[in-house]
This record gives sequence, C-alpha cells and structure tokens, in this order.
Amino acid sequence: MFTGLSTAMNLIAFEGKYPLELKNNLENSFPLSKLKTVVMKILSSKQNTAHLINKFEEYLIYDDILCYTWKILPSLTAKSNPSDIYIMNYLLLLGKMHVQKNSETKVLCCVDEETASAFTFDQAVTRRSLNKIWNCTMLWEHSPATHKQLLIVLLERVLPYLDKPLLMTDFLMDSLDVGGPVSLLALQGIFTMIQVHNLDYPNIFAKLYSMFEPEIFHTKFKARLFYLSDLFLSSTHLPEGLVAAFAKRLARLALVAPSEDIIIICMFIGNLILR
Repeated sequence: MFTGLSTAMNLIAFEGKYPLELKNNLENSFPLSKLKTVVMKILSSKQNTAHLINKFEEYLIYDDILCYTWKILPSLTAKSNPSDIYIMNYLLLLGKMHVQKNSETKVLCCVDEETASAFTFDQAVTRRSLNKIWNCTMLWEHSPATHKQLLIVLLERVLPYLDKPLLMTDFLMDSLDVGGPVSLLALQGIFTMIQVHNLDYPNIFAKLYSMFEPEIFHTKFKARLFYLSDLFLSSTHLPEGLVAAFAKRLARLALVAPSEDIIIICMFIGNLILR
C-alpha cells in the first residue's frame, strides 16, 4: 500500500515537473485529477487507512500538495451520513493538514526554481474550503469514537479558522454532558470560547467540579483536565467557598488516586490554598 501511494505521488510530481503541454503557471499544469484520485482512495469508506494518511502526511510539507488537497477536499466530502470508517479516515486526514502555508516553502510539482518561487499559497482559499467542509462534518451522525476525534481536530486545527466559531457553542455544551474524554475535550473548547470569544457560561465551574471522578485517572486526557482546571481556578477573585469545594474534592480523590497522580493533586491543592 505504501509503495502504491509513493508511486502515485511520484507520478504526480513528474507530471507536474514535465507536463505534456507547457502551461503559463503551476496551477494550470498541476495534475489535479490524479491528486484527487489519490485522496479518494485515502478516504475509503470500507477500510481504515490511517497508515496511508500517515504516509500522505509526508507530502503535505509541500505547499502545492497541501493547497490543492484543500481545494479538492470539498468535492470529496460526503453530504449525507457516511460510514464511521469514512468519517474517521476523513477526520484523521483533516487533522494532518495545516490551514496556513508551511514554515519552509517547498513545491513538489514545478518545472524549475522560477516556477516554484512563483507559486503562492492562497490561505483565503484553504480557509474557505475548511469552513465549507466543516459545516458538512457537523451534520454527520457521529459514534463516540468519531465524536472524540471530531473534537480533537476542532481544537487542534479548525477552531481558530472558523468564520463563526460561536456556532460551535451548542455542540461543545452538548459534548460536555457526554462524559469521559469527550467532556474533557469539550471543556477545552469552552475555555477557548470564554477566553478568546468572550462566551458567557455561568455553570462552567459546576461542570468542571463534576469531572473530578476516580475514573479520570484511567484516561489519557487527565493531564488536560488538571491543566484546564488550573487555568479556570487561577483567578484570585473566585469565592473562597468555591475554591474550598475543589480542594476538598481533590483531597478525597487523592485517597484513591494512583501514586503518580497523588503528587500532582497535592501540588494542585497547595496552589489553590496559596491563591
């Protein structure tokens, strides 16, 4: 499978460098249809293609591949409810793609250095594509696994580039009630909304308090919870009763927490008392 993808990308590179018909710019000579075929295969609805997506990520360091992948992605986005396999493949690919150009300018398909230097990465186009496809992904029916992956991609890649990020508020608030890792990820999204977009969410401390359960120590997102809690509780203007409630809850959790987490909890309680 790796060999097939590498061969396909090499063919795209050679056709871009040595087109059968010379065009006046890179956009006209870029083999867009071949790239679209590659991405279609990656977005399989029948089998997990995470290994291919990881391999394809190696080509996303090239600005032309990244830019044109964004351009073709809206046409490959399912409009109705696709399978969970397709959704997971789609979100994994989306999580690999930057909206901005790469820090180091590289072009895979170019006739010469002059053509490569003339290539311009159009961030406005990539941002429009992102907003278009994100509206579709939000309409899909998500399983717990794809719901979690959707939140990861939203927080790590998508949220800063949405035209109307506050439209995510209801989705994030609903996700807070799901429990487990999904709630933790939603909490981070809510914090971003409060911090960056001035969202008013009066019950946020009650939600945060309810997340401190013994089960939290068995998830890989527990560090994220402590980090976010530290940010939420860092204000010196919080009521003493609220801070005391969190300190008491954490102290009780320390009785059943794994040994490596007890140290973190004790330090957290100490910080709450000092504030």
